[in-house]
Amino acid sequence: MNLRLTRLALLALLLAASAGCSTKRTLYVTSEPAGARIWVNGEDKGLTPIAIPFIYYGTFGIRLEKQGYEAWAGEVRVPERIDGYPIIDLPFELVRRHRGFAWRGVLEPTIQETDEALQELVREAGAFRERTQREARSDPPRAPAPAPKRGAPSR
Repeated sequence: MNLRLTRLALLALLLAASAGCSTKRTLYVTSEPAGARIWVNGEDKGLTPIAIPFIYYGTFGIRLEKQGYEAWAGEVRVPERIDGYPIIDLPFELVRRHRGFAWRGVLEPTIQETDEALQELVREAGAFRERTQREARSDPPRAPAPAPKRGAPSR
């Protein structure tokens, strides 16, 4: 009975220790502007800002999209820390229970040409054409006569 109780206590201690030694890792993603849809490794995760839990350090494929902005896609690397190596990680997991990594994506607005903006651009181009044609028709300025060379007889 005493041996059985000891084994049961040891098993309970092992289960409690193994359940409590897991460091939580989170990738915090924000975007400018906020509210961009985010995909991580091809999986839709929702809208920014968002906290994305992960287990293993490494590189994540990120895609951000928002109406009126150019989409952004690329890789975000979360560098490995000492708590990512087996056996070495145990003391660090007992001390630090959470690791957070922040990344911010900046989206560029798309250029939306309106009819008015295009018409203004055409007017400016026409004015530029007229000015350059006027300048081409006018007499070009005369170059000054070259200075006589030293030592050469003048006439």
